[in-house]
Amino acid sequence: MKKLSILFLSVLTLGMAVVSCSKDDDNETSASIEGKWNLSKMSYTANNITSPEADNWDNTPGCTKNYLEIKTGGVAVYGSYEGSDCTLSTETGTWSKDGNKITIKYGTDIEVYELISVTDSGLTLRYTFTESGQSFTVNDIYTK
Repeated sequence: MKKLSILFLSVLTLGMAVVSCSKDDDNETSASIEGKWNLSKMSYTANNITSPEADNWDNTPGCTKNYLEIKTGGVAVYGSYEGSDCTLSTETGTWSKDGNKITIKYGTDIEVYELISVTDSGLTLRYTFTESGQSFTVNDIYTK
């Protein structure tokens, strides 16, 4: 009987250890914002009207898509292809993340984005700016 009790306690302990060590992060994403993200679509809101998502708003027709590269070590690179010869122009800066806020600094320019979503293949950033007294909210949608 004593052997049976020890066996039962051993099985019970092992079972609890397995259950307590199981991964319980199903609702959390393990996707990283680091990587090279190609700008695929944009939408904007002004005067409470949101435009439909449109392809190539910031991309020169016929050129490779503009990109945002977020590197380890806090380095950010924005690349845009411009002109009829699709010349690549890059801007290098730094980035940091605090909660769902991403700040990218290019020289004296500081851009603050809200991280809307990130998956292994997609990144959506939102930012707001004011021009001529009009407030705009922009959603940048990137893919890998």
